[in-house]
Amino acid sequence: MSSFFTLEIKAIDFSYKPRNITINRGKEYEITLKNDGKAEHDINIVSTEDFNENNVDNLHKNYNFHLHVQAGQSATAKISSLPRGSYIFYCTVPGHKEAGMVGNFKVL
Repeated sequence: MSSFFTLEIKAIDFSYKPRNITINRGKEYEITLKNDGKAEHDINIVSTEDFNENNVDNLHKNYNFHLHVQAGQSATAKISSLPRGSYIFYCTVPGHKEAGMVGNFKVL
């Protein structure tokens, strides 16, 4: 029987709680995105390098995890094991990343 760790991330207009997440490589995680905001939100996890290139096409193609939820709803998905390193999570809804919907995701 496989066990996994759970994480809940709240999306609020226009931020995430928590903004900094650390997980352990090789462990299974299930992430729930709970939208407590008034607009639709999502979470997209990409490498810090891809994020810093600020190439929108790259960001949407090279994501490692994605969840989308309407206002007042939540969604859950398992995240596959990511290599050690630093990642960024952000909202892909136009204007939300620029308004501050960005967080740090570290894999130890």
